[in-house]
Amino acid sequence: MATHIRGMKEWKATTGHRASLARGSWIYPLNWDIWDEGRGRPFSPAKKLSPRPVVLIRSWDEGIGEGCLVWPRSTNDRNRFDDRSIPHRAHARTHASRCKVKDDGWVVRVVHTIALAPVGDAGDPDDLWCCDEPTASSLRKEIARWARTVGI
Repeated sequence: MATHIRGMKEWKATTGHRASLARGSWIYPLNWDIWDEGRGRPFSPAKKLSPRPVVLIRSWDEGIGEGCLVWPRSTNDRNRFDDRSIPHRAHARTHASRCKVKDDGWVVRVVHTIALAPVGDAGDPDDLWCCDEPTASSLRKEIARWARTVGI
């Protein structure tokens, strides 16, 4: 099971362990860093440097050498009509101090990748992590259903 990212820098420094993020963790990377494998381009092709919340659909470990698999989140109304999008409510204001999922929106069920840097570098997962999806949410159930379908 993935170790929770909170305080990872300190924990890693004292134990020598690698960073990891659990499935259902939300991170907040720049739009340009969210890669759409199917289209061969970033999620947002405009060179926006603004960040976007994305949810991990597979656990990520610093040592495996693979990017994070994520579903991006959007608050744009046009995603409401996309059959790949599922409605996603904003997280409660008291959910987590770093949470960036502040507005109702849609999670786009199209697999994207993000290459996370080793802890301590730019793109550090400890800096990108913002919260975990609540345990009983329908999104967690949808992620688990997807993971079973693809065998991970």
